[in-house]
Amino acid sequence: MDTTILWLKQNKDAIESLGNIITFIAVILGGIWAVNQFTIKREFASQVEFTAGIEFIGVHTDYWIIEIIAMVNNKGGSHLKMHEFIFKLRSIENENLEIGEKKVNFQIVFPRKLKTGSWFPPSWENTMLEPNTEVRYSHVAHIPIETTFLLLHGRIGYLVGFIFKAPMFHTADRVFRVPTATS
Repeated sequence: MDTTILWLKQNKDAIESLGNIITFIAVILGGIWAVNQFTIKREFASQVEFTAGIEFIGVHTDYWIIEIIAMVNNKGGSHLKMHEFIFKLRSIENENLEIGEKKVNFQIVFPRKLKTGSWFPPSWENTMLEPNTEVRYSHVAHIPIETTFLLLHGRIGYLVGFIFKAPMFHTADRVFRVPTATS
């Protein structure tokens, strides 16, 4: 045992240098891993799939009963905390078609605002979606029976980042032809 202690004392500088080399290699490998995860694989970026849709349930008096649906799939490796989860429903009825301006990319204008709402219940401030989870949200509404086309715009808002949270959002837009009403 005395020879081992003597050898360690004699080679103290070499052992310290070896420790420094191992630490240096570990830092380099950690840096390569971080570059791979956050630059090449883009692990910091949201990996959210968001779609919106409408199901036509049936006609009641002069209205269609509809279900406004949102599907959110968190494909990322961490939970997603959504603080905004809204939709806007617009329509065209018997108006002449109007082409919008530059801010809507010269697309058809849906002039009638039918409904603005949230897929969150009024008491919720936010909701969390765990990794690799898909959830369906629903909102039941009604539209006038004379409606011919609908534009559904959905938006989810959330924060990303570890220390400094940056606001991000996804939107989903879709146009629907309203079926011919048959009671």
